[in-house]
Amino acid sequence: MGRGNRDPVTLGLTLCPLIREYSTRGEKGNSSFDAKRALKRRENAAREHEQRIATIETAYGQATTEARMTSDRQLAQPTQDYHRQMAESEAVYQQAMSKALADYQAMLNDVTAKANAVTRSGGLAAVPCGYPLWREWAVAHAGDSPSFVRFGQLTESGQWHRLTQPALLPLIGHRDALFKARSAAKSAAVRSIQPLLLRLLATLPPGKLRFTFIDPIVDEQLIDGKAWTEPQHIEVRLADLTEHVENVIQKYLRNQFATIEDYNAQAGEVAEPYRVLVVFDFPANFSEAAARRPVSIAQNGPRCGVFAVILADTDKPLPHGFTLADLEQACTVIAWDGNRFVWQDPDFKDCRLEPGLAPGGGSKPCPQLVTVVTRHGRRRELPGIIADLAAEVNRRLDGETPSPSQGEGWGRGLYLVIYGLQRARDLRQDDTLGFSSFSEEPAAPNPAQQFATILREGPDVDVHTIVWCDTLTNLNRNLDRRSLREFALRVVLQMSAEDSANLVDTPAASKLGPHRALFYNEDEGRLEKFRPYGVPSAQWLAWAGEQWRNKGAGQGG
Repeated sequence: MGRGNRDPVTLGLTLCPLIREYSTRGEKGNSSFDAKRALKRRENAAREHEQRIATIETAYGQATTEARMTSDRQLAQPTQDYHRQMAESEAVYQQAMSKALADYQAMLNDVTAKANAVTRSGGLAAVPCGYPLWREWAVAHAGDSPSFVRFGQLTESGQWHRLTQPALLPLIGHRDALFKARSAAKSAAVRSIQPLLLRLLATLPPGKLRFTFIDPIVDEQLIDGKAWTEPQHIEVRLADLTEHVENVIQKYLRNQFATIEDYNAQAGEVAEPYRVLVVFDFPANFSEAAARRPVSIAQNGPRCGVFAVILADTDKPLPHGFTLADLEQACTVIAWDGNRFVWQDPDFKDCRLEPGLAPGGGSKPCPQLVTVVTRHGRRRELPGIIADLAAEVNRRLDGETPSPSQGEGWGRGLYLVIYGLQRARDLRQDDTLGFSSFSEEPAAPNPAQQFATILREGPDVDVHTIVWCDTLTNLNRNLDRRSLREFALRVVLQMSAEDSANLVDTPAASKLGPHRALFYNEDEGRLEKFRPYGVPSAQWLAWAGEQWRNKGAGQGG
């Protein structure tokens, strides 16, 4: 078959290998060319990318720099304004705080000044024990009566201050006082009541204050004198005070005077004395009827000059039908809350109360008040003592001032105590009888005459006498009837009916048993039976003195 006559199939079979080989060669050539071109393009793309990134970063850096600079420029003024405003605000704050503190301090100073003024105006009833006024203490004059009595100090502590002021109890002429305590706190309450009573004695005229002590659980260290303990005696004493209130209203006040102070202002020397009921350990030994008496006294007594200071034991059960709330309504209430005493008053309840303490601390009695100047003497020295005391009476009657050589005690109340008048032979009236002298010079007063002058004139100038004698016979030997009448207050123990009648106008002393005595007030015609305390032994006195010295040393003197 010729070349031109080849059929398509044969021609295709012949050309396929040639086409395949050509195609393979072409693909190989194109792949090499494309790889180089792709590599070039990749390099160009990477370069362009890096350039673009650099451009972007440059633009970003410029933009952030410009933004920061713009922000700084924009924030600079507000920051300055902020600091300026803060400085101005701080200055205004400091100025306002300084003024507020200055105003607050001025207010505190004003409060303190007013409190000090009230304290000074109260005299010895309000000033602390160490105050110089105590060095000038003298017997109060008629008409003097404190409207309040200091019994401690109040301390108020706040965020910006600590304010201390006296705790002044409105007792005389105002309200009674009720202390509520339990267990060991009762002793602390008693220690705060004692200085309060002592101040009353120091600030009221002699004879113008009378105490009635009711102490069912007698403690001789707390009560030095007569204290009623038995239920029947307690009820009698309370009934007497209640009756006295009624008598004052009907006899003295009537419709003319509002209070006993108004009556006393015009009564002068016959002014009615104040009476203070002091009850420890209420309601022990109080019957149901007796428990209601203090409520009546608290409600009606103050305008009549009768007041009460009551220590209630909150652990003890109250009589049937009685509640302390009735008593609290008419009293100033000081209560123990388990940790401290609280003055139950809206203005003072948050203050720290320290009863019985002076502002500088310490609880010992005022030394200027309790200082005792004593002069002891045996029988042979008695004439000299009597002569000096009679001269002091005459000096006071003449209104002379004491000389410095006479010592500190001569300007105050003096007490002549004669223990065993039967041995004082120099004072016997019968020894003064003798032959008259023919000399023109008047005879010098003898001790018996001087003693009679002391008895007769002494009480008016605050010179008083306390005498003990063993029998009525010896008493009559030393005192005539006129001198005996000068002893308006008398105490007798068991004796014959005749001697009892001569001394106290009743034979009742003949019926006394051991450890019992009668107290007779001739001016009032009053006779009371009581239980006297025995004379302390020398060993007990030595022990008590040592205890006081140790206590004084522990309190800095």
